[in-house]
Amino acid sequence: MSATSRNRLLWSFVTLLVLLIGLAMASSYLINSKLVKQQISEQVSEWAGLPVSVRGEPVVTVFPYLTVKLKDVRIVSNLGKDEPDLLAMDHLKAEMYWLPLLIGNFEVRRFNLVRPRFHLEVRKDGRKSWGLENGSLFAVNESDNLATFENVDLGRFTIQNGQVRYINEALQRDEKITNTNLSVIWPSTERSAEISGDMVWRGEPVSIRAKSEKPMELITGGLSPMQLEARSKQFEIKLEGTAATVSDLQLEGDLAFKAQSMRYLMEWLGFSIKPGANFGAMELNARSNMIGASMALSDIALTLDDNQLEGALQLDFRGPRALIQGTLAYDRLDLSPYLEQVEGAPTLLDQPIRPQDLGHMDVDVRLSAQHLILKDIELGRTAASIVTRNQQLVLSVGEAFAYGGRLEATLEMKPSDTDPVCLKSHLRGKVSGVLAGAFLKALNKEPPITGTALAELDLAGEGKTLRETAANASGSLSMVFTDGQINHFNLAGMMDALKLDDQSEPDALYEGGTNFDVLSISSTLGNHKASIDGLRLTAGNLALSGTASMGLKDGDLDFSGTLVRYRSNDPATHALEPPQEQFGFTLQGPLLQPSLQRNVVRTQPSGTSETITVPGVPDSVISPVPLEGVDSNPAQKGARMPAVNEPRVEQQDNSPPSPN
Repeated sequence: MSATSRNRLLWSFVTLLVLLIGLAMASSYLINSKLVKQQISEQVSEWAGLPVSVRGEPVVTVFPYLTVKLKDVRIVSNLGKDEPDLLAMDHLKAEMYWLPLLIGNFEVRRFNLVRPRFHLEVRKDGRKSWGLENGSLFAVNESDNLATFENVDLGRFTIQNGQVRYINEALQRDEKITNTNLSVIWPSTERSAEISGDMVWRGEPVSIRAKSEKPMELITGGLSPMQLEARSKQFEIKLEGTAATVSDLQLEGDLAFKAQSMRYLMEWLGFSIKPGANFGAMELNARSNMIGASMALSDIALTLDDNQLEGALQLDFRGPRALIQGTLAYDRLDLSPYLEQVEGAPTLLDQPIRPQDLGHMDVDVRLSAQHLILKDIELGRTAASIVTRNQQLVLSVGEAFAYGGRLEATLEMKPSDTDPVCLKSHLRGKVSGVLAGAFLKALNKEPPITGTALAELDLAGEGKTLRETAANASGSLSMVFTDGQINHFNLAGMMDALKLDDQSEPDALYEGGTNFDVLSISSTLGNHKASIDGLRLTAGNLALSGTASMGLKDGDLDFSGTLVRYRSNDPATHALEPPQEQFGFTLQGPLLQPSLQRNVVRTQPSGTSETITVPGVPDSVISPVPLEGVDSNPAQKGARMPAVNEPRVEQQDNSPPSPN
């Protein structure tokens, strides 16, 4: 290129630059600001389908973009002029294209909303404060009266330091979001829309990103592919699938959720949770179907506090009480952390339980676990359920295999009929084939009794805590132990003491232990006292029977009974042979070491004890044997044997017991 050509090109560029600068400097004088104000107001009103007002005078600037700033812009609520405005903002800045403006066309490339305040409200009758269906974004098909969308050029929108208030009267929700800074990219109604930014919700900074491939179909009730992400310091949630807005917002797709602390997150969401040792990190992956304030989760893979589970859940927050129902399956479930006492907080037994605590939500959840850990207690295959409804709770263990046997129990709790601040509880339970020694050893280093246990429990009580409820409980307890040991109670030593008529040392009763064939107990509880209506202990050729009562607060025992020696060591034959020796006695005093006194045996029986029927145990082994001239059911003073354990004595064999 010659020097002349380069000079001409340079001067042409300089001339164009001068013209552009001059045009920019003169644009504020060439542009009719009032007309621009009117055009922008009409454009926004046309989109929203609602009246728009601009109270301030427009300001035109040219650098870095040609911008028209409108002050005090408001969009009237669809609920009426007397209601809070749908949108009120300090400034609305419209960045415009130059060339279309010079020929009288107003094309906005970006809207910038400065300190906008959105008021989104849904009334009980379904009316909303917004009404986009009345705007130019939609058209009504006359043939079917259905809304369709028009192809409208939009652009980019930014929100600076905005606020959002959402009120839903039906759901009784009132949410406020502050410090909202968002960027919305939506070139036209036929193209995808993307929103990203951050905000402060309930005092927690949250960043969001969402993208809809077909936003107008979504708005008109159709389906649109959707991606959604939300993050904060405490949680992270991702959803990828489809969305629809038929009546409520519907989201269906793959859900991934993580939380650093579920206890903090639940409290942040407004749920009241009692202090506890855990509810820490949680990770969830599932197939999700959300409709409004309800969500169904399937194919769940969840980890919470190192417990992993699978299953399905449905969460519904549309009513006055939240609803949670579903089925969860664990391979290994460790509940020990939730049973730990929090420093400075009451123990689990002393935690106050109020009727209103059971009214926050309705729950119907079925649980199963191959291995269940409750601190020192470990259970095998377990199936349980928890149901709460109308301030009533039912906690049921359908079956739990542990320590060689099977457990089942049901706990029902509901408001008291007489005291509105108390709960009335009813506990029913059964134990079948459980090895008592192994079970009790998990709770205590030295089990007071061993053997195979069968038991039935039926208790009811009222109280403000579990401890108070247990103290006020009344009901029945029946137990049968077979082929076991009683520690610290020597039945042979007791026989020797009765023979000597109180001339032996009382400590002899508590040295060693007793191997027994069957121990059966039938008792009732009430008024802070346990009444044993019938007790029978058979150990080789010895058989002890009687009734007792024991104070549950002071532990005082009052036991009246009879100790009999037979020739045979087989308890099944005792009913067919006369006794060799028989002694009446009383045990009175502290439970751990009551005093023994020999009684005179009466010559006439005074009644019979109720037979305790136990599957697989002959009645002849359990039922008291009628003795000639001996009361087979001493006066029901009601009492309880001291906790004991000892080696079996074979026909008064006083040699040291062999180790088991």
